[in-house]
Amino acid sequence: MRTNAFLEVADRYYDGSGTTADAQKSFVWYLKAAENGSAKAQYCVGLLYERGEGTAQDSREAVHWFKAAAENGYIDAFAELGQMYANDANLPRDDGKSIDYPMTRPSVRIMQPKTSFWQCGRETGRLPMS
Repeated sequence: MRTNAFLEVADRYYDGSGTTADAQKSFVWYLKAAENGSAKAQYCVGLLYERGEGTAQDSREAVHWFKAAAENGYIDAFAELGQMYANDANLPRDDGKSIDYPMTRPSVRIMQPKTSFWQCGRETGRLPMS
């Protein structure tokens, strides 16, 4: 239950829903939820690391959290991993992984995210902070 509360606080700081939007505070709360196993939070932590929002930009940390989200069945994380392995100048290019990660594996339980593609926060239909 705590993980859901962490995620709710993170989403509110991310969107500014009921409070002032604060990328650093949203990162802290997404990280707490991610460390407690929330696939959505793991994905959002990956996005924030990838973009350097609320934390220092770090491609390797982004990959770590995208992998965790993918292993927990968060489908958008597979696509993000593929894009990073194909295009991120801070990672060794790996065409095998860039093709492999977008493919779903039968052993992975796919969870349909409640938010739209590339989405963190509570609102749908918009990209995360840019």
